[in-house]
Amino acid sequence: MLNYKFLKKLNNIFACSRFEAEILDFIKAELKEKGLSFQETPFGDLYIGQENPKLMFTAHIDEVGFMVTSFLADGYLQVQPIGWVKPEMLVGRDIELRTEKGDVVPGIIVYDKPLRVKEVGDWDTLKLDIGAKNENDCQEMEISIPVQGTYKKVYYETKDKV
Repeated sequence: MLNYKFLKKLNNIFACSRFEAEILDFIKAELKEKGLSFQETPFGDLYIGQENPKLMFTAHIDEVGFMVTSFLADGYLQVQPIGWVKPEMLVGRDIELRTEKGDVVPGIIVYDKPLRVKEVGDWDTLKLDIGAKNENDCQEMEISIPVQGTYKKVYYETKDKV
């Protein structure tokens, strides 16, 4: 039987590429709770169990992310990708930044010209709007450089599907 509570928790964990400690700790805690032994490599790989035959399950635990690289005079933030994503895929997407304290600051990727997705050429044409009017507003929200973010987490559950 599929454990929907587990999937929801897993889905909602911040796991920006290169910042996977939180999700890795969650997975290790779940393995310990289930009495499964594991070994961790310096790269964060987990080898689970000691039995033979061994079964290999491979998957990414990280997700595409973003890093704030500068404050713009109008309160917008300049971002760059962490991982592979095309800039034209981001216009209008909800983003969540994670502050050093772990708080989530929501935002949306905007394009400051009439939208023609084919014209979105690179990351410098996009900005992140978090509702700030200037750099001081950003700092009051505890946004510092660099700060990481990911797509807003979405989890849908229907009667018999996730």
